[in-house]
Amino acid sequence: MQISAPGVRPSSRSYEVIARGQVDDPTVSGDGQVFAWTRRAPSVSEIEMQRRGQEPLLVTDDDYADKKPVLNHDGSVCVWERFDRTGTESWDIYRLGPGDNEPQAVGAGPGPDWDPHVSDDGNSVVWGRYSPDYHERTAMLWRKDEGETGMSEPPVLSALPEIAGDGERAFFMRLAPANSSNQIWMQESDGYQKPLLYETDPHSRNNRHAFRTNDHGDWLTWVEKDGAGPASLFRWHLSDGFFEKVAQAPIISSIDISNDGQTMCWTQSEPGATSQVMLRHDGKTIQVTDDAEGNNATPTLSDDGHTLVWLWRHPKYLFPNEVRKLDI
Repeated sequence: MQISAPGVRPSSRSYEVIARGQVDDPTVSGDGQVFAWTRRAPSVSEIEMQRRGQEPLLVTDDDYADKKPVLNHDGSVCVWERFDRTGTESWDIYRLGPGDNEPQAVGAGPGPDWDPHVSDDGNSVVWGRYSPDYHERTAMLWRKDEGETGMSEPPVLSALPEIAGDGERAFFMRLAPANSSNQIWMQESDGYQKPLLYETDPHSRNNRHAFRTNDHGDWLTWVEKDGAGPASLFRWHLSDGFFEKVAQAPIISSIDISNDGQTMCWTQSEPGATSQVMLRHDGKTIQVTDDAEGNNATPTLSDDGHTLVWLWRHPKYLFPNEVRKLDI
């Protein structure tokens, strides 16, 4: 299967399968040297980590459901979600770093805590928190020496936070009422907040439902979709104002961008069709995968854009899946 899009050509590069079986949620460290993923079992799931050229190691080995790992720049700190099975609100954020004998809880709110991101040094973590009734959402920030704080208060709803590599600036999406665009905001180290894309921005009239920043925090990429129309992927350089529509397709998700802003990845598909991993590199859009069955999901780039990892999902069953790696 080929996805028809202007300027798109299939990739001639070959990928490597680095994990197979009951695997999910792959990620790569900023330096591209360490990989991590979820390894599921009948009643639990664990976090596995692998450094290039070495065998995988278990980060967790307990009775909890651990999933969705993220790594700091050199892979020395791992942060993930943990579920203790006492209720739907029991998803918390845990962190394991150098010198830690046991994982430490950094986010354990009354509602579920999901989708963490971590700074380069591993000492700042952001994630999204729901209230127990799921009516409220708050972007949370944790610093090693300060503990956790919310980046908004009700009735403002904030979600999908990101953290710059230096840990100083955090980014999040303010969720707007119906018939209005979600806004992407930035919070400085002193707590000052400002919107980066206004609702009245002529480039951004549609609803934003995903965004990412690069490690330096100076490139912003996001997805917009207008009702039943196609989704559009944009990138914007915060310093010089460079703006570009990168791609358009019926479905676009799981976006990422390198430090220099010149390499991007995402998944795209037609409704009901296999999702494929796309790569923007050296000014060209490349279709990385060409699977007739199954789905490709959650592509992630190293900071320099030279390493790409993603998950291939089995077309008929929950497992076996594959964690795939491509050196660019």
